[in-house]
Amino acid sequence: ADGAADGDRSIPALLATEDPVPMFDRRSGKVVNEVLVMSGGSWPAQIPIVDTHDHDTVRAMLGSIRNLSREDRELLGRTYFSTKKDAQDAFLLAKEGHLTDVSVGYERQKVRYLADGERANYGGREYVGPVKLVTKWRALEGSLTSIGKDQRTKLRPALRAYLSPYDCQKEHEMDTAIRDALVARGMPEDASGEVAVRWMNENLGERSAAGDE
Repeated sequence: ADGAADGDRSIPALLATEDPVPMFDRRSGKVVNEVLVMSGGSWPAQIPIVDTHDHDTVRAMLGSIRNLSREDRELLGRTYFSTKKDAQDAFLLAKEGHLTDVSVGYERQKVRYLADGERANYGGREYVGPVKLVTKWRALEGSLTSIGKDQRTKLRPALRAYLSPYDCQKEHEMDTAIRDALVARGMPEDASGEVAVRWMNENLGERSAAGDE
């Protein structure tokens, strides 16, 4: 599912892409465009979620990312938030649409620098310099960030809003219309989430069955 799940406090996320990202390069001492070549990536079954790449203390840990997979030159995963207060605050911010950006922390294992105009092919894709290609890497953590460097790496609901704001607005309008109709049929105005679903199952189901008799 593309949305947040309250039961296990989880949200799907796009963690990394092959889009060039400006990064400080220690070798040159300059900011250069860096590309994570997806075909060269690896990861364990689970990596931690931390606050803004702070992996020096467990206090910054907010949960874990599981079900990592590579699809269409992108790294996907599902974020699972802990029950501790800081994690629940972050989960709430994400559900409310305020917290949107994610970023992957990784170990560079093989790097190739392409000079201006130089070309190279990896995983069926051609790259043109100047660029720093990370051709072999391992994901270590996933971070929640206020502003990510890669504009496309976001929690899934936020990514859909970023790519298709009109579609999301239409869905919101439809949800509002459905809610108004349910309230008109007797659902309490303050009912939401599981309470609203329970009301529909208990009331609309009974009315439908009565109408069939």
